[in-house]
Amino acid sequence: MDRLADARVAWEPLLGSAFFISLTPMFCYRVEPDGSRGFIEVVNRAFIEKYGYSDDALKKMTVNDLDAPEVRSAVPPLSTRFRAAKSRSFETIHLMASGARVAVEVRAGLLETEAGRFVVAGMQPREDYVPSEEGKNGRERICSGVRELEELNADLIQKDMELRRREAQFDTARELGGIGSWSVNLETGEKYWSDEVYNITGFDKGSGPVGKDELIRLVHESDRDMVEKSFLNCIRNGHGMDVRFGMTGYDGVERHVQVRALMEHDSKDHGVWMHGFVRDVSDDYRRAARARSSEDMFRSLFLSSSSVMMLIDPDTGTIVRPNAAACRFYGYSRNELIGKPIGEINMLSDETLGERISQASAEQKRRFHFQHRLANGEIREVDVFSGPVNVLGKRLLYSIVIDMTEERRAEEELKRARNEAVQANKAKSEFLANMSHEIRTPLNGVLGMLQLLRQTVRQAEEIEYVDTALDSGRNLLRLISDILDLCKVEAGRMSVESNRFNPRELVKGSTDLFRREAQDKNLSLRFRPSGPMPEWVLGDEVRVRQILFNLIGNAVKFTHVGGISVDAGMVQDGKGPLLWVSVKDTGIGMRSWEVPKVFETFTQADGSFTRTYQGSGLGLSIVRRLVQLMDGTLTVDTEEGAGTTVVFTVRLKVNDPEKDAAAGNRPRKKTARNARKVLLVEDERVNRLTARRMLEKEGHAVLCAENGKEALDILNADPEVDCVLMDVQMPVMDGVEALRRIREGRTAASSEIPIIALTAHAMAGDRERLLGEGMNDYLSKPVGAMELVRAVDAVMAK
Repeated sequence: MDRLADARVAWEPLLGSAFFISLTPMFCYRVEPDGSRGFIEVVNRAFIEKYGYSDDALKKMTVNDLDAPEVRSAVPPLSTRFRAAKSRSFETIHLMASGARVAVEVRAGLLETEAGRFVVAGMQPREDYVPSEEGKNGRERICSGVRELEELNADLIQKDMELRRREAQFDTARELGGIGSWSVNLETGEKYWSDEVYNITGFDKGSGPVGKDELIRLVHESDRDMVEKSFLNCIRNGHGMDVRFGMTGYDGVERHVQVRALMEHDSKDHGVWMHGFVRDVSDDYRRAARARSSEDMFRSLFLSSSSVMMLIDPDTGTIVRPNAAACRFYGYSRNELIGKPIGEINMLSDETLGERISQASAEQKRRFHFQHRLANGEIREVDVFSGPVNVLGKRLLYSIVIDMTEERRAEEELKRARNEAVQANKAKSEFLANMSHEIRTPLNGVLGMLQLLRQTVRQAEEIEYVDTALDSGRNLLRLISDILDLCKVEAGRMSVESNRFNPRELVKGSTDLFRREAQDKNLSLRFRPSGPMPEWVLGDEVRVRQILFNLIGNAVKFTHVGGISVDAGMVQDGKGPLLWVSVKDTGIGMRSWEVPKVFETFTQADGSFTRTYQGSGLGLSIVRRLVQLMDGTLTVDTEEGAGTTVVFTVRLKVNDPEKDAAAGNRPRKKTARNARKVLLVEDERVNRLTARRMLEKEGHAVLCAENGKEALDILNADPEVDCVLMDVQMPVMDGVEALRRIREGRTAASSEIPIIALTAHAMAGDRERLLGEGMNDYLSKPVGAMELVRAVDAVMAK
């Protein structure tokens, strides 16, 4: 069955599909050059089923072997049967594979093609045949039974038309493919050229085919001798010819062509006709030339490159060709590397390495990181870039190996240094947190006591001393806050809050705080609102105030004659509303190259030991970062000796009064303060005394505890406490643990009692962490009397 299927693929274009699907047994045999009947070429399925011959038997059979011995001599020759027409019918006796004899009516047709002459026959069994002893019945039936089969003749005529159509298709395909056909009679000189031969040679079709000498003159001189010898060899020996050569066409166009030819012999085996094809292969020649050039370039680059390169067989995993750089890198000779399994160099397991080779061969991945072992046993870290390439028809992997050992070591060093830097930064943060706590705790006591003292002194000299001490303490507090803010910004942990405030009152209030200092220097200080401003906006009031304090404070510090004007207003851009503030002074100014310098950390315009103006150099650096954090801008216009103008913008949101009221955020009216029972939990004696006196002066009753455990005991004994001020870092039990137990309801007091964190922990994240634990508010030490009282009033109002 496989043979039948294969035969159908080969013969169906010539015989048609009807031959193979017909229920009539059919076969096709070749007519030999001498007119004898040759071997059977192909049969259909009905023939196999009817006759029963095996494939092996059919391969050795001629059509004569199908005829019974007693009728073979009576079968007329082909010249008789197909004398008048190319289709005939007759009767004969065929032998089955089983030995049985069957009378059949044969309908046969002669098919002439370029590949030769064939007879196609169909058999119809005759059930009325009765064989005689001498076979006379068969001979009589054969001799008298020849007649025409008009139907088969019509079919053959149709096939002849189909053949002509296919010949036309062939001519079209030949023309489209740029193939020209030619023939020449060596005895008569008769010639035939197809149109494409004229196109290729450049001759005019009207002049007709030219002779051999004219054609030979077109051939490049370097190829001329080879072409003439090939023609003569084809004529004399009858061998086929297939040559390629360069030529200059009659039209002057340079071409490369391929010529193939065969000889046709007469009955005496003399070559009479030479038939051939000519094809323009100039494009093939140019492509081949480019390929050779590309291959030469690749070979040159591959062999001479200083980069390590190898060609690897993906099927066997062996090295096919290394370049000189590969031999130097691995420490092997070229012969040692050729044929070496790549697994002897690569440290991966055979299974994993096979997967990587498959990925590279399928172009799923091109870059790999491996460890390669050198001849001396040293292990090197390498990056391998690998992809498929065809070399002489073989698919190989082209691999470039880059030694990354030093880079990997540098990366490890960098990682180690980065980890050390992270640890150092963590240690710095912990140090600053501890120092902040340790500095703020006594500073809280100092400022608290000074505030209490300020409320008791009456003489002007004493008031001056206390105010000076308070100013110094506040300056120290500002420096500590600047350092902590800088740490927050550098760590990327400073966040922007969103709360309601009146922008006009914020700018005016910040300006008023410096009014006494300006008056002491005989400077004017004016606040000038520009245009209408909304009553309420949403933004980070604390950060905006911090920016204003730094800018207005610097203006007062560096101005000795004249004054300072602070202008503010609201503008709109494509993103929304912006608050803009301009701080203009008539101070000492700066040179242009000093402006970028003053925004650097710990930097002042005058950095000498004899500088007139003291300070840490942090203020403007923090101002710039805060403005950027709030999506704003900062510009400086200055002239040495003529003053400075600083303008900044920060992005805010305008508050909708109706929506705000609906959300329950309507501004509360000021109410009379009620006396409260406040539990103060503070381990440091001075701070405890300071906070207690501040609260008692406002009429509050204060209970004191030195640690969290004492606070729990007091709440169990007196559950009517209204509010708790809780330090965080304390002995015995810290404030966070005490907070958790209160919120869990493990005291007699309400689990929802307002608790305010009162702590020296002021690093980035401390506020958020403590509020997340359940604190109602957060105050960082040192804390002022009004700030403390306002915090208690605020949590009690809620």
